Amino acid sequence: MKKILFNTNYTNEEVNIIQDTLKKKSVIMTKFTQVEIAEMMGVKQPQVSNWLNGKRIPTASNLVKLADILEEYPEELLNKLEVIKQDNNF
Repeated sequence: MKKILFNTNYTNEEVNIIQDTLKKKSVIMTKFTQVEIAEMMGVKQPQVSNWLNGKRIPTASNLVKLADILEEYPEELLNKLEVIKQDNNF
């Protein structure tokens, strides 16, 4: 991921925190609700919630479908979901 350039004097640690937050938001904040994603994928909403909150990691086939819906590369999405999982200590 590219470093985001800021016009203010943030420390490197603050920049990293901001970037981590933005990475998570790109997974969590979508143009679809969890119910809509679940319907598109043919799964139940709690399953989608568990993926997006880091409680579970989707299977390979579901990861590909989810990545397509979220307009992400599967590898990048998996990395983001893993970060969320680690941050939430699941």
